[in-house]
Amino acid sequence: MTPLYPLTEDMLNNVFRDIHDRITKWTMFCANWHLQTTDYYGKPISYSGITFFGSPRMVFWGRHFEPFAEHGVMDCIAKIEEVCRNKNLDPAEYLHEFQLAMKPRIQGMYLAMLQTDATLSRASNIKNFAPEDIQSKIVTMEKYLDDHVKAALFKKEEKEKISMGEVITLDDWKIGPFKLNANPILRWLFKKIPKRFLVFNKRKPY
Repeated sequence: MTPLYPLTEDMLNNVFRDIHDRITKWTMFCANWHLQTTDYYGKPISYSGITFFGSPRMVFWGRHFEPFAEHGVMDCIAKIEEVCRNKNLDPAEYLHEFQLAMKPRIQGMYLAMLQTDATLSRASNIKNFAPEDIQSKIVTMEKYLDDHVKAALFKKEEKEKISMGEVITLDDWKIGPFKLNANPILRWLFKKIPKRFLVFNKRKPY
């Protein structure tokens, strides 16, 4: 557990507290068969006098909750990157920690949805009720998470390459009949020396 984990946990709690509140609102749908909510984009969703069977169940499982979780992924990554940038930390360790911490919450989200689906389907007397396959949905959401963490790390690596490309542009060293390319050595040193000790002046365009 890193020193930033409490911050990561707070961010994840905020994301999934909102999602579980929305799931709970659906769970209460069967109290009087009335539901008033919105989707991720603010579009009103309203049902009254009908059961969970048909359109409501299709909306419930039709990517109603996923956009909230996806936004949570992007928002948490951006905040972790910002904190690491301000504190001069390598974000890789903290992004991986976030990645691991979010996966159980994704699974918990779908388990709560499955329980609500069962409750509403029983109250609606749906015949031949078949539970939704949440495993494939979990895999899809975790892939979204993994892909965006990977993209954030790739972006960081590319920035470092560009930075090193601007700084390390030495010509080959000639030692007798041999040539020595010093750039790989300097790149290795660049990675080893803490960046706060490195101060470079970028070349000004002519």
